[in-house]
Amino acid sequence: MSDDKKKDDKQDDAEDERLEFLLNYLTKSYKLKQEKWNKMIGVDENRKMILKFLDDPNQKMLLITIPSTGLLTPFTSFNAQIKQKFTYFIRKKPDAVTMENFRSVLTFGDMSGKPIEDLSVLVEGVFVPLMSNPANQVGWPKVVAQDVVSHVRTFKNTVDQQFSSIVHVEGLHSEAMKVLPSSFFFGPLLD
Repeated sequence: MSDDKKKDDKQDDAEDERLEFLLNYLTKSYKLKQEKWNKMIGVDENRKMILKFLDDPNQKMLLITIPSTGLLTPFTSFNAQIKQKFTYFIRKKPDAVTMENFRSVLTFGDMSGKPIEDLSVLVEGVFVPLMSNPANQVGWPKVVAQDVVSHVRTFKNTVDQQFSSIVHVEGLHSEAMKVLPSSFFFGPLLD
């Protein structure tokens, strides 16, 4: 490929509004500085990975995180290296991503590097006390209040069992993602 062609490709990438959207989202999520984005997108392999995800309807997910190296790093699947907060972009339907369809094709957000542990803390520290407190059940029939408390406790026990069974397992994210049905990625849209 000629140098002029490479320059044109990089200029087109720099003007790609989809990349600008990703940058803006990551800037808000991580309080990211432009130079970290520039370093990441300046690596040809990273730029190609991100653009392939945006253009190829068969690419199901893109994960971006800042590992202990301090460099913004993209992944196309879960792996054991991701142990801290990460941003996910998951394709809901098999279409190429444009600025017009970004929100309808992708679901995106941030996730903790320890989701099961965080869920366990949330359930025990927020849901159980909130739903079990009689002051929060004013006006509920007694049967409904008892049923809600029973379901909350069952949910807490299930989360605790799952957490304790996987707490020592390496590669939690990759194992958890292997069992997700393919309909998760290309299932019906929930608006």
